[in-house]
Amino acid sequence: MTAAPLIEVQSLPLSRGKRTLAKALSFALPVGSFLELQGPNGSGKTSLLRALARPTARLESQIHRLNGADVFLLGQSSGFRPELEVRSQLTLSLALYGAKADLNRVQSLLDQFGLGRHATHRVRQLSQGQVRRLMLAVMAASGRTVWLIDEPLNALDLNAIALFEVTLAEHLCRGGSAVIATHRSIHQAMPALATYCAGVLALGSPQPHLEPLTSSPTPATHNDPGPTPRVTEHPLFWVLRRERLLAMARPQDLAWPSVFHWMVVTLFPFGLGSDPELLERAAGGVFWISALLAVLIGATRFFEADFEHGVLSDCQTAGLSLTWLVTGKIIAGSLFIGIPLALSSIPLALLFGVPNHLLLVLGGSLWLGVLSLVAGSCLFSALGLMARQAQVVICLLAIPIFVPLLIFGTAVLEGDMTAPLLTLISLAALFLLTVPAVTARVLDLALE
Repeated sequence: MTAAPLIEVQSLPLSRGKRTLAKALSFALPVGSFLELQGPNGSGKTSLLRALARPTARLESQIHRLNGADVFLLGQSSGFRPELEVRSQLTLSLALYGAKADLNRVQSLLDQFGLGRHATHRVRQLSQGQVRRLMLAVMAASGRTVWLIDEPLNALDLNAIALFEVTLAEHLCRGGSAVIATHRSIHQAMPALATYCAGVLALGSPQPHLEPLTSSPTPATHNDPGPTPRVTEHPLFWVLRRERLLAMARPQDLAWPSVFHWMVVTLFPFGLGSDPELLERAAGGVFWISALLAVLIGATRFFEADFEHGVLSDCQTAGLSLTWLVTGKIIAGSLFIGIPLALSSIPLALLFGVPNHLLLVLGGSLWLGVLSLVAGSCLFSALGLMARQAQVVICLLAIPIFVPLLIFGTAVLEGDMTAPLLTLISLAALFLLTVPAVTARVLDLALE
C-alpha cells in the first residue's frame, strides 16, 4: 500500500520575473523518500524550492501540503548573523523552529557536526564549509517533516558529506521526506541513499518530467515518530531575545545614536550664543531635531543585514510572522536607543537652562518620540530594500512625515504640557499598532 504524499504539486507554473521556466509541473513527494531536482543553471531548481517553502496566494491551489507537512529550506543564504557567537546563533535558530534549544542539546549538536571547538567563536570566523555544517545542524534538529535542500554538497569536505548522508538517511527512516536540488546526483554519489530516491525531476527541458528510478529497490519501511514536540515561546519574546544578543554583540550600534545626539546638542550653544532665554526657548527644537537625526542615521540598517543574510526568509519559512519581527525591532529600538538617548538628554538640558521640574518631562517625551521615530524608520527602511540604490534617499524622505511629532514634542517645554504629552502617547500607540503590519507587507514584497 502506497503511503500518502507529504507534498503534492499539480500543474504548477514556474517563472522568474517575466521568464517562464516551466508551464505545468506535477509530482508527489512520498513519505520516507527524497526527490532530486536536476537541470542546468537557471532552469528553476532554486525557484521551485522557494515556491514549495513559501507558496504565494497565486500558487496555493497548485501546491498542497498534506498530512500537516511542515518544511525546512536549506538554501545558499545561511540565515545566520556573522556577529553572533556560534552557540548563540544555533540556540536562536533552533528556537525559531520550535525545537529544543537548551545548552546540553546545543553543545551536543555542535559536537556531532564537528563544531564543538568553535562554540564561542563568532559566526564570521567560520569557514564556508563550517557554516554549511552549522546549517545542517539546524536542519537536523528542526523537527521539520520536509527538507528542501539547495546544493547540499557545496563546500563540504568528505567527512561532512558522510555526515550529511547519515543525517538524511535517519530523517527518511523517521518518516520524513526531502526535495534536493543538485548538479551532482545524490543517489549515485551516495549509493546507500538510492533505496530512498523516488525519482529525478529534470528541469530545463521544454517539458520537465519526473523520471522514476526503476532499478531502485522499494523504499525502506519507516517508523512514524508521531508529532514533534514543540517549544512554546511567543514570537515577540524570541525577537526581543535575538535583538538583545545582537545589541550585546555590537554595542557600538547602541552607543552611536546617543553619542551623535550629544555631539549635535552641545554644538548648538556655540551657534546660538549665551543668552539664557534664547537657549531655553530653543531647547525643545534642538533636542527633538537631534533625536530625529540620531535615529535616521541608522535607519537603513534595521533590516538590511537580516535581508542580506537570509534571516527574513528563514523567519517566513519557519512560520514566524514578520509583523512580530517588526514589532520586536520597534520595542527593542525604543529600549536600546530610546532610553540611553533620553537619559543623556537630562544633563544636556542643563546647558540650555531647562527648569529642573521639566528635565524628566523632556526625557520621557523624547523616549516616546524615539519609539515613534524607530517605528516610522522601520517602514522606510523596509521600503529601501525595494530600492537598493536609494536607501538613504528614501529614509530622508521620511523627515516630512515626522514634522507633527517634532511640533508636539517641542511644545512639551512650552506652556501646558498635558496636551502635547497625550498627543505623543497617542502617536506612539498609533505607530506601534499600525506600522508593523504595513512594514511586514513591504518586507513580503521585497522578499518576492
